Amino acid sequence: MKISFLLTAWKEDKTIGKAIECLVNAEYSGYTGEFELLVVAPDKETEAAAMTKITQLGISAHYRYFKDESQGKPRALNILFKEAKGEMLVLTDGEVFLQQGAVKALVDKLKSDPELGGVSGRPVALNPRNSLLGYWAHLQADAVHQMRLDRDKRSFGKFFPMSGYVMAVRNLGFKFPEDLFLDDAYLSYDIFNRGYQIGYAPEARVEVKYPTSWKDFIQQKFRSLIGFEQLWKYAVITPSTKSRSFSQEVAYFWFPLKYARNLGEFIWSLLYYPVRLYLWMRNRLSRDLARNAKSIREVYVRTETTK
Repeated sequence: MKISFLLTAWKEDKTIGKAIECLVNAEYSGYTGEFELLVVAPDKETEAAAMTKITQLGISAHYRYFKDESQGKPRALNILFKEAKGEMLVLTDGEVFLQQGAVKALVDKLKSDPELGGVSGRPVALNPRNSLLGYWAHLQADAVHQMRLDRDKRSFGKFFPMSGYVMAVRNLGFKFPEDLFLDDAYLSYDIFNRGYQIGYAPEARVEVKYPTSWKDFIQQKFRSLIGFEQLWKYAVITPSTKSRSFSQEVAYFWFPLKYARNLGEFIWSLLYYPVRLYLWMRNRLSRDLARNAKSIREVYVRTETTK
């Protein structure tokens, strides 16, 4: 079975080399089968850094690079979807690093069950936990991990979206709307609506740097919330598969308080509640933007502190 590694990047010349090696180094990734690596990026710096690493690894025969016009990740992924030859696709970004054995965990999970159409990996925060935003990064990553665990343990039909930081999916001939805000959520719904289930491989850990500035933190969370609102426009969400709502957040109301290890973290957990409430209120006031925006650039702002 051939695997296509699809890696999207933009201005990530400092990180793409390591991201590539985490994917294709068989001793590290655990995957020893046939593969191809497809990279798409708009900038020459990232292209050059990727080529340097490809040459060092001696895998030029397995590598193809595509230049996009910096029109957003959905358009970049559409290029790769069209070109990918593998039966399975592993999607990740040039700014994050898979931990050891992550590729094998994703592929094995997907291969083991024909009813699965996609498998999500587990993001883990790289940020130090000893600051407010660093603590919130760990809190959010581990809260989502717990939610995915809870839903994965239930009977089939309990939908949850995969993580865009790393996932493995069957090659089903995907194509995204190019004004899409949340490609990972759209892809998860698309797979589920085709009759497949979504799985979770918590052993497939991917290291992620979360925002370190208040501005980037708010922008990232706001973009995620309104991105889910936009999915209603494409009619991929149904009431039974709605994966984000205020009532669902209430179900994990006590998680932040239980997560704290000391008094300082407990105070940071308390502060997290009004922030989440603010985001939900701001989201409700901005639904028209989410559903009517003509371009991803109307909402997308690059969060520099995550790079």
